[in-house]
Amino acid sequence: MDGEELLRRYAIGERNFSSVNFSRLHLEEVDLCRVNLTSAELTGTHLNDVNLSYANLSNASLQRVTLLGANFEGANFSNARLDGAEAEYANFKAANLSHANLSGRFQGVDFSYADLSNIYMDHGWIEGADLEGANLTGADLEGANLNNAYLYNAIFDSTVMPDGSIKDDEC
Repeated sequence: MDGEELLRRYAIGERNFSSVNFSRLHLEEVDLCRVNLTSAELTGTHLNDVNLSYANLSNASLQRVTLLGANFEGANFSNARLDGAEAEYANFKAANLSHANLSGRFQGVDFSYADLSNIYMDHGWIEGADLEGANLTGADLEGANLNNAYLYNAIFDSTVMPDGSIKDDEC
């Protein structure tokens, strides 16, 4: 399905696009709030300045995707693959990214209050990101770059830190 077809169907009220192949799609400045993209194929897609707040992208493949200024507030990315993703100044506030592969580059991204439990981030970059109040329980951050990340009130429980150490917060 191409971008025009997606936007046409969304405009008439369709919201379920689960398991649809959108590889290498280019979308900019569109509103797809609350769309269902469960298990969708979005590899190589450009989603710049799009609004996918409260969207369901669980089990979606977003490998090598470009996300510049995109809004994913409250979205569900559980078990999604974002390895190789390039995200700058995107909003993932309060999003569910549990069990996701985030081995990409996330610069200036807002992950505040997001569920990042059990994420895998082998050599990924979270540079200058806001992780205030984020849940990093069971996250594997070994080899990741957290340069200038804001971690105030982030939750660490059995979290593998970039240097390979385990961090557990006391209750």
